[in-house]
Amino acid sequence: MCPAQREIINHDFKIRDLNELYMIDKMSNCSPKTVTNYQQHLSYFFDFMESEWNTNSVIINKIKLMDLNKYTLYLKNKNKYADHPINPMQEKKLSNTTVRDYCVSVKVLLNWCYLNEYIEFDISKNWKLPRIDKREVLPLYQDEVDKIETLYSRKCDTHFRNLAIIHCGLDAGLRSSDIIGLDLCDVDFQKNYIHIKGDNSKGYRERYIKLSQKLKGYLLQYKLVFRNPNQDPHAPFFFNIKSGERITIDGLKCMIRNIKKHTGITRIKFHLFRHTFASSFMLGGGNISSLQTLLGHSTIQMTEKYVHMSNQYISLGEDIYRLEKSFFTIYYGKNQY
Repeated sequence: MCPAQREIINHDFKIRDLNELYMIDKMSNCSPKTVTNYQQHLSYFFDFMESEWNTNSVIINKIKLMDLNKYTLYLKNKNKYADHPINPMQEKKLSNTTVRDYCVSVKVLLNWCYLNEYIEFDISKNWKLPRIDKREVLPLYQDEVDKIETLYSRKCDTHFRNLAIIHCGLDAGLRSSDIIGLDLCDVDFQKNYIHIKGDNSKGYRERYIKLSQKLKGYLLQYKLVFRNPNQDPHAPFFFNIKSGERITIDGLKCMIRNIKKHTGITRIKFHLFRHTFASSFMLGGGNISSLQTLLGHSTIQMTEKYVHMSNQYISLGEDIYRLEKSFFTIYYGKNQY
């Protein structure tokens, strides 16, 4: 018996038109940050195809595997931060991991078009993507954290704010999106926890994180000095000092650039604070299930890498930034250090 023939809706859809439908679908089940990333990644592909074909009307069913391979090669030869609105272009090329991320976004779009019968064949099925770069990233050492902290005199609101943000990553493992979405009511200083709401968290995973005494001190000091006690509890916890609006990802990136410039810690990224928290947690004797909950990972496999890394860091553990002892008392009833 012959398989049922696929009924293709229209062979002449423009890829940008289909992308509008695809984004509506993504908005219904992805976080705003994920949707923004998809939009940005796909815009690179659309610009490339329109330049290659010298048209602003790329028909999706005319795209071939050769076009996808050309796009991969184009990305591999692209300089980091080329055409970036803020950061200056660097001499080094995009990493294989970045190239793969951009290509995966295109692959997912084409697969969506195939499943929804806008194209007859999934042309991305045989598209071979670059392998992910496997690089071990060292967590922050204590002397590096000390160097970062000395940048801030604690004599102005920006310094208080930045120290509190940095330690949200170091002492609670918060993501940049968690920081941005944090409201005043999400930090409970009486019950000592931070509430990460599902609508602001990656994958919509809600979680509660206990406040260590160190982090509580940074957050409470910032709130008492620079936040109005009668302010709306749903107002942003961290805000742009000049505009008064909620802090943005660009604001966090600006902070990281300044840290890198004045400390010489070239590997610094906001995610490195979270990475340091996870590594220190495992080095201190924490268990993987607790770490998965704290980080908000959807699967244990995402957390397992920190077990592998902590085994490598044992010889370095004396110098790596440590979570305070009371942190482990909170979770296990005894100190692990």
